[in-house]
Amino acid sequence: MKKTKKKHHISINQIFFITVFLTILTPTVLFTLFLNNVSKTLVVERVYDDNYIAVHSTADFLDNYLLDSERLLAGLKTNIEDFTLTHDQLLLLLDSRINDHELITSIEVLDSDGLVIANAPNDDAFVGMDRSNETFITELTNTTDSYWSSPFIPPFKEDLHITISYKTDDYYIVGLLDLSTISENIQALSLSTELDKNTVLLDRYGIYISDKDETLVNSRQKAKYFDEMVTHSNLDNSIILDIDGYDNVVSYTNISNTGWYIIIYENFNSATAYSRTIINYFSYFTIFLVILLVLVFLTSSYLYKSNLDKLASKIKLMKNGDFSKEVEVSGFREIYEIGSVFNTMSNSINEKTTKLEYLAFNDELTGLYNRVFCKEFFEENHTIKSKYLTFVYIDLQRFELINDSYGFDFGNLVLKTFANKLKNKYSKEAIVARIESDEFLLIFETNNNNLEEMAKEIDDFLKTPTIIDGIDFDLNINFGLFYAESTLTFDDAMSSALITLNHAKQNLKQSYEIYEESMKSATLRQNAIELALEKALKEDEFNVYFQPIVNLKTEDIRGFEALSRWKHQVIGDVFPYEFITILERTQKIHLLDYQVLKKAIKHVKELSRIYKKDYVLSVNMSASSILNDNFIPNVKAALKKYDFNPLHLELEITESTIIQDFTKVNDKFNQLRALGVRLSEDDFGDGYSSLSYLTAIDLSTLKISKNFLKNIEINSNNKMLIETIIELSKKFGFETIAEGIENEETLNIMKELNPDYIQGYYFYRPMPYKTVLRELDKLYKKN
Repeated sequence: MKKTKKKHHISINQIFFITVFLTILTPTVLFTLFLNNVSKTLVVERVYDDNYIAVHSTADFLDNYLLDSERLLAGLKTNIEDFTLTHDQLLLLLDSRINDHELITSIEVLDSDGLVIANAPNDDAFVGMDRSNETFITELTNTTDSYWSSPFIPPFKEDLHITISYKTDDYYIVGLLDLSTISENIQALSLSTELDKNTVLLDRYGIYISDKDETLVNSRQKAKYFDEMVTHSNLDNSIILDIDGYDNVVSYTNISNTGWYIIIYENFNSATAYSRTIINYFSYFTIFLVILLVLVFLTSSYLYKSNLDKLASKIKLMKNGDFSKEVEVSGFREIYEIGSVFNTMSNSINEKTTKLEYLAFNDELTGLYNRVFCKEFFEENHTIKSKYLTFVYIDLQRFELINDSYGFDFGNLVLKTFANKLKNKYSKEAIVARIESDEFLLIFETNNNNLEEMAKEIDDFLKTPTIIDGIDFDLNINFGLFYAESTLTFDDAMSSALITLNHAKQNLKQSYEIYEESMKSATLRQNAIELALEKALKEDEFNVYFQPIVNLKTEDIRGFEALSRWKHQVIGDVFPYEFITILERTQKIHLLDYQVLKKAIKHVKELSRIYKKDYVLSVNMSASSILNDNFIPNVKAALKKYDFNPLHLELEITESTIIQDFTKVNDKFNQLRALGVRLSEDDFGDGYSSLSYLTAIDLSTLKISKNFLKNIEINSNNKMLIETIIELSKKFGFETIAEGIENEETLNIMKELNPDYIQGYYFYRPMPYKTVLRELDKLYKKN
């Protein structure tokens, strides 16, 4: 038997092991950076040491230079104070002193009003000139010391000057110093040093006195870096500032007697230039190591690149969907291992790709098409091929109840059974899809000539029994039918179909609807109302209308029922059933109820005060409001705020409120009765179990549903029911109110049946508070 020669695979790890030795590169680079920082620090310290000496030497020079000027004027001050001099003697004294000084170019003596009376060198053009507006006069008035002015260009001069001034008992002595000599000496210091070093003299406000750039001096500019510099904590320390876009090492000090600043700054890059040689050597060494590393990688990559190319060619085939060919293994161990598992991976990918392609267009649970497929089908047929399509949007009502009652597994079985029912019936003539959860879609290629007939056929089919595990389920199916006859988008078509379905859910007569344009506007209105409701609640936009309740016998007003009304500034009048339905669904009805309660109590309290009658206020309360934890505190707060008698407040409730959570609701009713608040059952007779609660709840009033008063003239049964309710109420001790009195014939029948109170359009419509005032004024004036 021939012995198989064992193949030795070179490990990529072995090749890269060589690179471990090159990790010296990292500490080398870090050390280079460290050396760079250290060298820069040393350079900054050297520059600071050199400039520190220079800046203080220059400051001492200026101190001495300017001190001579102070001494000269101080001596003049003493001479003028000690001797009584004639004008000629004063001129001789000034001429003799100015000739002895290099800096002072002229001296002026001013009288106490600030007028020049003498100067040297003698220039009669200055005699009599008014200096009273000069800053030094103001300063000398407040101090006995000398005053150094800021640099300025005086009249009849071309160069910058400053003044030093003293005050005697009768005179001001002012010396004018030419700054050009000072500037020349300072700039001589700059020229004797490196080109990137500059010596600058600034006054106490940061205005240039001396700089290499004479335009800065002549234009009287303020140094941009001055404010940052003077806020530095240590006056005699060096700092690094940005000057003209470059970092500079700055040394500076203050000239005490003038408040000026002498500054020497040096470009940071220039200062550190000599350290770059060492850094360059390390940079060359680093580059050498990098090149060596690149060579190692190039060599190793050459060894396995050809094998990787083979692997890459097979991957390209797989990228194009070809998983049939196997990958050839390589001599490298890692590539060999990759190749050995690549075939398994390709087979797995092939299987998963097939499944993903299926799931991209099909529902996983039912196997029906999904929304993505429907959209592509629509765009291809409706838009490209201009075929008209009919959407049938189907919804299984109360499907959540099936999940809750039988579990999710059984719920999934229901969905799959219903999906098979649709597929078996319509798969040959329509696209059958599951959109989400319990919603399904049929898309037909048809015209709109027989939409009603199509809808009835679908309705008949959907009503056929759906039997699951021997159980016949009434799935309570609704659907909306939309014919997409124009160039709509898929989303627009789905939206219209969904709108139609929602209208079908609200239809009590049949389980389907066919799309009409008015449905869209109604839905848009409902959406607009819902969006505006929250703002309306926050900004208290609801109004309270009042409908009087009339005593049947006396026709006097017993009280008022408070009704909410809303007029939106854009939508216009919004009917109560529109916004109340939304507020109940969004569980915000309690907010409106409380607003109405407060406003109604306030206005009825005012009416009782004006007309001196104890009117009863009736306010309808929803179940959500009564079950709210803040209900009783809110009622108490409203009664207390307006000092309203609880005996005159009657809260109207419906049977649906009572049966929602009887124990909790009845507890709230007991608390209200303890306060003295009256309870009234509204729309009595509409429910199916009203009588069972009459003995359980301490009611004050029954409001007979206005549904019984419709066509009462010809409907004897309704008349008999009303009569029975009134008799029953009297036996229980309840007051009765008949709603819906809209004509005289109905009124006469009510007089025959004899309820306690009546309410309706025949007497009064709901009206705002101001209208109530007018109506009551007319009523009581008539009486």
